[in-house]
Amino acid sequence: YWKIAAKINKLLPIRVPQSTIRNWIAGKKPNITPLKLTKETLYAIAYCMGVLCGDYARSCGGLAAKDREFVEYYARMYEIATGIKLNVRPSKNKQGFWETRERGSWLRSCWETGLWKVFAELDPVNWLKGLFDSEGCVTPGCVHERLRDIAVYLTTGDPEVKEMAKKKLRELG
Repeated sequence: YWKIAAKINKLLPIRVPQSTIRNWIAGKKPNITPLKLTKETLYAIAYCMGVLCGDYARSCGGLAAKDREFVEYYARMYEIATGIKLNVRPSKNKQGFWETRERGSWLRSCWETGLWKVFAELDPVNWLKGLFDSEGCVTPGCVHERLRDIAVYLTTGDPEVKEMAKKKLRELG
């Protein structure tokens, strides 16, 4: 099984474990998350992609953040996108954080293959919403209690995500 897995892993941009190969050969149905890609669910998938480009734990899956409302909203969008209900619970490892514990392989695959960019193009408003919910903020600039301007901040280190966000913000005005 390891020889087949090694060959597939060289050819594809995703990792296929030996256990998956064993199950394929045995004729077992793969354990996958079905993505419900329709016009009605696109907004939820785009939002999840925005979160993926931000706070989402791309190495092991799951989301952890201090803002419980944000984590619960992400869980609702994930359920709309996949039909799978996520549990939101206090983090065992990070005090004051809330987390989900899904494996999120469909999200990680979208990151590794660059497919997240397609969803950023298809629904930029909801992609930006997910990105800014997880990695950004909007701050008013006041002088003598009068609104002077509004600053939009994005705190991501990924240059590709930054460029896509700038492009989409300019396009949307």
